[in-house]
Amino acid sequence: MVLVMELLRGESLADRLLRGPLPLAEAVTILSQVCDAVAATHAAGILHRDLKPANVFLVQSNDGPHAKVLDYGIAKLKHATSEGGDPAHPAGVTTTGQLLGTPRYLSPEQARGSLSVDERADVYAAGVMLFEMLAGRPPFDGHNAFQLIWKHGNEPAPPLTDHAPHVPRELADVVARALAKEPDDRFMSMLGLRDAVLSASRSPA
Repeated sequence: MVLVMELLRGESLADRLLRGPLPLAEAVTILSQVCDAVAATHAAGILHRDLKPANVFLVQSNDGPHAKVLDYGIAKLKHATSEGGDPAHPAGVTTTGQLLGTPRYLSPEQARGSLSVDERADVYAAGVMLFEMLAGRPPFDGHNAFQLIWKHGNEPAPPLTDHAPHVPRELADVVARALAKEPDDRFMSMLGLRDAVLSASRSPA
C-alpha cells in the first residue's frame, strides 16, 4: 500500500502572522480562499471545528500565496446520529459534548459545551482569523486556556478598528457580525461571510 500526499511549499498562516499583520488585500484574499475550501466541506456534510492559522497553509505560487485548509482531525459529520437517536461519534476519536478545538479560536457555543454546533462555529473561527490577520493580534487573549474559553463564551469582541484603524468601517462591521456570541446573529454560511468580506473590503477606509 502506498500513500501519496501533495507536497506543499510555503508556510503556515501562523508563521506568517509572526511577522505582523497582513495587508488588507492579502488578508481578504486568504480569508476568501479559506471560506471557499471550508464551504466545500460543509457542502459534503463535514464541519472542521478547529479552524486556526496553524491549520491554514499558504502555498507559494506565481500569483502569490494560495491558502489550503489542513488538519480535519476533529472534524464532525453534520447532523450525524447513531441508531439509538443519539449524536454519533467515531469510537475513540470524539465524544458528544466534549470541548474540542483551540481555545484562541473557539466559538462561544463550543466554549459553553453546546451539543448543537453547526457551520456557524467555523464562521466564528474564520472571523477570529480575519481579525488577527488585520490587527496583528486575536480579539481575545489570556494567561491560560480557561481565560480564553470564558472570554469567547461571555465577552463581546472588541471593535476591529480599535486595533486596526485603517480597516474600512464596513469591513469591521462584517468582522463584528462573524464574531457575534449567538450563532443566529452571524453569517449563516462561509460563502455568506466571504461575499460580505469581499464587498466591504472595497469600501473606502
